[in-house]
Amino acid sequence: TFTKQSDMNQVYARPDAQRHDFGGRLKLSFSPNDRVSIDLINNFDYTKRRISQSNNVPMNSSENPVQQYQFINSQFKLSHQVFESHNNKGESIRDSNLISRLSYIIDLNYQQSNSEVSNFRHRDNFFNYGHVGTFETKRVPIYTYVSDGQTKFVDEHGNERNLQDYVELSGYRDSLVGFSAGEANPALGEYTSFFYDKLGDSRTIQDLISRGGLVNGQNIPLLYSLYANPGTVYGNYSKSFQKRLSATASTMMSLHPHKNKRIRHDIEFGINFQQDISGSYNLNASRLWQLMPLLVNSHLQNIDRSKPLFSTDDNGRFTDTISYPTYVNAEAQKNFDANLRQKLIADGHVDMNGEKVTSSSYIDINALQPEVFSIDMFSADELLNNGNPYVSYAGFDHTGKRTRQRYGMQKFLTDKAFRPIDAFAPITASAWLQDKLVLKTLIIRAGIRVERYDGNQYVLKDAYSIYPIKQVSEVKQINGNLIDHPNSVSDNYVVYVDDAKNPNSIVGYRDGANWYDQNGNPISDPSLLANQSTSGRIQPMLVDPENQELTVNSFKKFETQNLFLPRISISFPLNTSSLFFMSYDKLAQNPTAGQTFLPYTSYYYLQSNLNSVLPNPELKARVKTEYNIGFSQAIGEKAGIKISAAYANVVNDVNQIRVE
Repeated sequence: TFTKQSDMNQVYARPDAQRHDFGGRLKLSFSPNDRVSIDLINNFDYTKRRISQSNNVPMNSSENPVQQYQFINSQFKLSHQVFESHNNKGESIRDSNLISRLSYIIDLNYQQSNSEVSNFRHRDNFFNYGHVGTFETKRVPIYTYVSDGQTKFVDEHGNERNLQDYVELSGYRDSLVGFSAGEANPALGEYTSFFYDKLGDSRTIQDLISRGGLVNGQNIPLLYSLYANPGTVYGNYSKSFQKRLSATASTMMSLHPHKNKRIRHDIEFGINFQQDISGSYNLNASRLWQLMPLLVNSHLQNIDRSKPLFSTDDNGRFTDTISYPTYVNAEAQKNFDANLRQKLIADGHVDMNGEKVTSSSYIDINALQPEVFSIDMFSADELLNNGNPYVSYAGFDHTGKRTRQRYGMQKFLTDKAFRPIDAFAPITASAWLQDKLVLKTLIIRAGIRVERYDGNQYVLKDAYSIYPIKQVSEVKQINGNLIDHPNSVSDNYVVYVDDAKNPNSIVGYRDGANWYDQNGNPISDPSLLANQSTSGRIQPMLVDPENQELTVNSFKKFETQNLFLPRISISFPLNTSSLFFMSYDKLAQNPTAGQTFLPYTSYYYLQSNLNSVLPNPELKARVKTEYNIGFSQAIGEKAGIKISAAYANVVNDVNQIRVE
């Protein structure tokens, strides 16, 4: 059947998209005198809403995910008017002084926001997300008839046996899969129950899938590949946080040189420090049910043929069958299997044969209930899955717990169970000085701002290689043959060869993003170097060709960027109704987390994501220089005309580039 227009109703509000907001503001002010003011301001906002998704609107809005968002802002502000030129009555009190006004402000601010998006029923019960029901698989042994000659065996007592024409255990297979719908996602359970009711039992999980049924970790297919069918479960969980701590101190004063009232300098000086910290955690919770079967029983894949078990009659004579115990390969056991098995043994669980679970029992993941599992049973490597991840995180660990210290890259590279990834924590500091000079009717504003930006993360020493590479100064010979580099290449140029592991000749050089052939001539297409290599790919000369493991030697700390940003503006009236103005300004905009934060996993699994688009961890501030000149003329009391011309130049603008 097809969905028709008559099956649809027009609604005037998005269904299941309710929203609840709560907020508060508390301000405490204290003024010990008329010149000092102390303010303590606190803001709090809380939002809980169902997120309307376009593919859910027609038939599945009841499964819209839920978001919870909290924001707090605390501010302490001290203002002190040391002295000023007029009193509260407007009477001049400091006309004869050089400094007619002096004040300062100290402002401390802390902000934090937290967001969580989840399935509205399951929240952080991750193993409920993809649960369809309980699938109990019946495994039976496979026996093979052996008739070709005699075979020598040693039994459990050390006695030799020469046998022929016998039946031997060769392995196990699934023979029947029973199903009981779960309570976590009723619609998914009903979907699979329909196939069992109509088509009968399945022999294997793959058999059930091929017949159209759903197993744990799967969802109902989209309608027309566009819209979610009723009961389709939202399967992702995510949370994030952002924190900002800033401190600002500024002072302002007015000067009258030579005590001339018609000449005034309004001077402002200030300093600012800002620390931002942001982190996130994203988990494809429903797909955990697809991962878990791959992580259990990996150490129980074979039978132990060195320990045959003979079937005998009452007199101890061999009958016809040889069985073998399961071979336990402890080195092949996954971290998840060990943790799960430990819990099952401690809780007294039984396996599919009704026997207590042991170190050699076959675990049927789909026969277990969601509450048996916990996310900390997985190691970080198991969830990261060799670059095809079920989880991504920074500022959290792989289980979703906040990490409040900085571990560094070495800890990530060596700790396979934990793999900590630091939160993005850039530091910005600035200082500024500005003078507003009033000379009768001429107003000049001149100032300078100094900004310091530290991305506070690891970056590659060379953006074109994740392994240490050699420069011209380090390459004196190849395979015992002396190398004479072209005079046009400098000592810091990177050397490219025909074969990274076994180089025989130099095929080119690189300086930053500029490429050169083996003679030092500039080239625009680096694929020319790739064509001269044995693999058809660009081959830098590596420091250690035999060790292509990611190490901290390939990285350096972010190089702090210091910017000097001058500004000046001039304005003066040509007459009582016209004004001329001009200005020069230099502004900087620091990169956002999405543009520049690159977690360690992006480097570690780069080989699995060669064509992906990555942020640039070395991204510097975007600097814009503006020039402006203009003229304004009043026309009567209610009209006017303004003519201006402007020019702007931007450097370090954000763009997407390809790195070979």
